[in-house]
Amino acid sequence: MRKYYLRGLLCIFGMVLCCSCKKNDAKYEQESTMVPEQNQYENDSMDNCDEGWDDNVICTLVPYESEEPVRETESSNVTTKEPQTSQATKTPQTSQATKTPQPQQATKAPKTSQTAKPSSKSGTIPDSLKEISREDTLKSGKQGKIEKLTYDTWEAYSYEKKSQKLTKTAYVYVPYGYSISQKYNIFYLSHGMTCTEATYMGTDTYARSFKNVIDNAMADGRMKPMILVMLTYNNTSSTDSSDMTKCSYLTEHYQNELLNDLIPAVEGKYSTYADNTTLEGIKNSRDHRGFGGFSMGSIHTWCTFRQCLSYFRYFMPMCCPSYSANASQLAKSVTSQGYGKDDFFIFSAAGTNDFSHNDMQKQFDAMEKDSSGMFKTGHSESEGNMIFFSKQGYNHDGQSMDEFTYNALCFFWNEK
Repeated sequence: MRKYYLRGLLCIFGMVLCCSCKKNDAKYEQESTMVPEQNQYENDSMDNCDEGWDDNVICTLVPYESEEPVRETESSNVTTKEPQTSQATKTPQTSQATKTPQPQQATKAPKTSQTAKPSSKSGTIPDSLKEISREDTLKSGKQGKIEKLTYDTWEAYSYEKKSQKLTKTAYVYVPYGYSISQKYNIFYLSHGMTCTEATYMGTDTYARSFKNVIDNAMADGRMKPMILVMLTYNNTSSTDSSDMTKCSYLTEHYQNELLNDLIPAVEGKYSTYADNTTLEGIKNSRDHRGFGGFSMGSIHTWCTFRQCLSYFRYFMPMCCPSYSANASQLAKSVTSQGYGKDDFFIFSAAGTNDFSHNDMQKQFDAMEKDSSGMFKTGHSESEGNMIFFSKQGYNHDGQSMDEFTYNALCFFWNEK
């Protein structure tokens, strides 16, 4: 165990050393996410992230009203029930049995019971990862929307005491044509060290061009329309993710906030497969929920796999292995939560120039050999329950984060 802990410290230390971020624009200044500091993100620069952004490739922040070139798409590719609205609303849910009080929620329409639950099975993964083209980054004719969601939670180190309430922010991507009459799969994304909930897609005011990639993939049918939630494990300050000791603790203990506060706030407002936001309701809809992250967000994903398998089916750890548990311990975490080898799928990747690559490769090799048959590599859920890609020449940076995320999201729930 000590060996894995030391490796973990080296990996996290490497995240700080590999920081090679570039500034996009002086007006996009990062601000705190926590109400106690009286700041919220309005224009986020993605500066100082451990992802090593390449401004010329993907790290472009674009105002929604900008005259950006629009990528042509065929209108027949996507069928939607109603036009995109500015805010999705449903009637309040009254049943709540989580450990903490239900945060204040927007109204929404009642969720009806499912008479025929759609299959959650995903499609077939190609032999190689697809790269994001310049055309993919152009504004789509069918744009989803990023919405800002605030919710109440508790300070992480004293969570059980509930002595210090926090109000935090998450950004929620809703697909083009979102309708409260339709149920959506949902995927939660966790960021790397020194980053925030605005890292993946931007904010409700300024979006990264990766949002265009998602819009175009859904419009073309390459990706199943889904809801994406960009969360943060930052606690009382947006700089918490700059401290590797805090990062380790906050990601290891995030399940309290995740299950009791964030998921109820998000899925109490948006139309998902959860009929209610009690722990039982979240558990019953696990097949339609995923969790993933890059770098420190990958370590966060492995923590979530070990602790919250009852509530998630799909996992996407990118560019950092599980240093806190070896292959045998990961397998035991599955059975200890009451599940088996057919109850999850892990999509993972790292670039060959990434400092975490060799440890990730060793971990997946060990998972295949030393887990008593729990883990098996496959290109579909009928073949196995995990896959690891080594991307030749790729680094620990924003290009890897975007392309690996894009490829994984094209696979989950997409029966093609």
